[in-house]
Amino acid sequence: MTPDQTPLAGCEAFDTLLDEFVEESLDAAESERVSAHVATCETCAAACEALRRATRALATLPEIDCPDHVIDRAAAIGRPATPTRHRLSAGAQQRHAASPARPGPRHAA
Repeated sequence: MTPDQTPLAGCEAFDTLLDEFVEESLDAAESERVSAHVATCETCAAACEALRRATRALATLPEIDCPDHVIDRAAAIGRPATPTRHRLSAGAQQRHAASPARPGPRHAA
């Protein structure tokens, strides 16, 4: 039986999904599965709350312009040859777009 088949698999099965869960970018079935686990797991619930606090704190920071050559170099380290710039989850994109205090994108894609 795989971790996906068990109703409340160990935390390691959910560890990589918590970011997307907090950003509300999981599909409905996956979100429900993670939600059920978080509702019964104090460790994962605390991790989600920490991620929410960090997301709120980061959202208060000003955006900075970063030179393209720096972005290109950072993206090339340990990444495929064609990196995606400024990748945001669907939930983060919606929050970013809805925030009146945030300027538009830093660079054209």
